[in-house]
Amino acid sequence: MLTLFGRRSRRVETAGAAALSPQASRSWVNGPWNILVAAGDVSVLARAVRALREDPRYVVHTSNDGRLALECARQVRPDMVLVDPSLPTPDGSRVHESLRDALGARARIVVVSNGGREPMADGNLGVGFRAEDLLKMARALLDSRPIMGAGA
Repeated sequence: MLTLFGRRSRRVETAGAAALSPQASRSWVNGPWNILVAAGDVSVLARAVRALREDPRYVVHTSNDGRLALECARQVRPDMVLVDPSLPTPDGSRVHESLRDALGARARIVVVSNGGREPMADGNLGVGFRAEDLLKMARALLDSRPIMGAGA
């Protein structure tokens, strides 16, 4: 499933091939995982969505605005957030800090940047990241974590 949070539309959901029923997901050892992609750069947003939709365990939520990214995070409680510092209102670096405050250590935060590393992030990717790099990082950060509420 892909959920879009954008500046012009409040919330639009579209189901794709990766949409799963709760019954289907129970048989997995790890997943499904909610991933929020918060990017002001359309190419980063598109590349991330294409890559993450390759794995049916990932439910992708997107936002192209910092304020709406925070709103989405509060509603969805993502397991991982991919943040692009080019986000508008507020900028990506403040969104990153606010996401960490709102979600705590539970969520894994990956920052997309033009160079330097963000020390408070769980992972860093360059702006020109390859799909394989994002998927490898998502698997490393998420697949080793226990499912929240497992056994319930």
